Amino acid sequence: MFRIFGFTDFYRGVELNKNCPKCGKEIPEEAAFCLNCFSPVGVRVAQKQKNKPSFFLLIRSSVSKIVKNRRFWLSLAGATVFLFVMGICIFVMKTFNSSPALKSPDTTIINVTETVALTESDGEAVTDENGEQVFEIVEITKALTLAPESTEKQGLLDKLFNDKTTENKNTTNTSQTEETTEKKGFWESLFGSDSTTQTETAVSSTQNSVENTQESSTKPSVTETATTPITTEPQTTEPVQTPVTDFEYTLSDKYATIKKYTGNATHVTVPAVIESKYVVRISSNTFQNNDTIETVTFESNSNQPYLWIESQTFNSCSNLRVINFPETDLGIINNFATNCLSVEKLSVTGYQFKYIDGTLYYNTGSTWKLRWHCPAHPTTTITLPNNCSGFESAINLKEARNVKNIYLSKNTMYFPSTNLLPPNCENVYVDDANPYGYDENGIAFQKSGSQYLCSYPPKNTTQSLTLPENSLIYAQHISNPYLKTLYIPGSANIQFEDSILNRSAFSALENLYIGSSHPKADYFLTNSEITNTQKY
Repeated sequence: MFRIFGFTDFYRGVELNKNCPKCGKEIPEEAAFCLNCFSPVGVRVAQKQKNKPSFFLLIRSSVSKIVKNRRFWLSLAGATVFLFVMGICIFVMKTFNSSPALKSPDTTIINVTETVALTESDGEAVTDENGEQVFEIVEITKALTLAPESTEKQGLLDKLFNDKTTENKNTTNTSQTEETTEKKGFWESLFGSDSTTQTETAVSSTQNSVENTQESSTKPSVTETATTPITTEPQTTEPVQTPVTDFEYTLSDKYATIKKYTGNATHVTVPAVIESKYVVRISSNTFQNNDTIETVTFESNSNQPYLWIESQTFNSCSNLRVINFPETDLGIINNFATNCLSVEKLSVTGYQFKYIDGTLYYNTGSTWKLRWHCPAHPTTTITLPNNCSGFESAINLKEARNVKNIYLSKNTMYFPSTNLLPPNCENVYVDDANPYGYDENGIAFQKSGSQYLCSYPPKNTTQSLTLPENSLIYAQHISNPYLKTLYIPGSANIQFEDSILNRSAFSALENLYIGSSHPKADYFLTNSEITNTQKY
């Protein structure tokens, strides 16, 4: 410590003095008296003790040395100035980083219309002939209070230590907006990666998802009749808010049901909430015979419990092109859109339905089925996914004028019957591994008990056909202009055979051969209008 403060020499001078204080001669360390003048050593020891500094003296000397040290005072002054400047900078940055105060809300007087329920003088609700509550539109004056404006600034501190700001806005209704801001800090930028929080809807493991990939088929390649790229589908139009007054509806204690659309807009938005009640049902014929609508968008609301689209909700809407369904628990009934031949695209989410290449698939809970196909979708081929069990009985394939080929996977159980096939369908191919049926030259046969039900495409170009043993044909549903020669074995079951005999089923038929063991062989020979009709 003495060396640090410069007192080494002082202490050494006292501690290491070996000269006699009387004669000045050097005294050996071990000597008890001076060898020159014989003075006792006690004189040296006393002098030594007298001159040795005390602890207090050392401290005082150290402080005195520090006070006289110029370098120390320069360093202290520099540190003081630095801390003062940093304090001013922090104060200024916090001042600029603060948000301005909110403006006081503005209030204005406006006239608005409201739908109110009609009541009798005694308070009883007025109902129509169907027993449903009657409403009327009235004009009232309201004081409208506008939400205060707020401008949020990112200050200097945020720029230094919060280098990324992401704002997510989720509007749940027209009167409430929730804004969330998520920031990524400076240290996270250096030592952590971007993290994105995702909310996923849990789906029961027993429910299947529609697969887009298909196994290779031994039938003609799908590329031979390639699907037109999805880019040809119509562009999605931004929804325009439709006035509630354009809808007729009924209200219950909790929910609302839309009964009729009375407007004339090209793009319609169906509300999710009417008079603070969630819309849960769209009735049949709500948009019936409307030739103005081109797009219909159902408003999504996270609190909407469900929405039920009834059969023929869209009926004979000649110009309807796009339907956008909401993100909710959805029910879309068979034939929800009938005779809507211009529909090109659907938009649907959720686990109940999947939309692939113009086709709507429905989850029954244990399997998937094909429920509806957009009549104007440009695809020429429908390929069923492996986890789709087949077609529903009310499918609208008769309206799918662009479809020419249908590929049934190895797991397809329910084939499309002849009366449901698209008008320009040429082939129905069945995977060779399918245990439920097969095809002959694009003509499908589905196993039905001990028989095989025939699905005969209206534009199949086969000219000569021998029906399989135990085949079942509903001839009244067939209308084919290509077949010229037909062999009917004795085990074949021909329903409405007159449709074959009078050429209404096969207009180009020239040769008809009936198995001699067939129970109606003689009837064929007697009633056939085909010149070359004979047994074989």
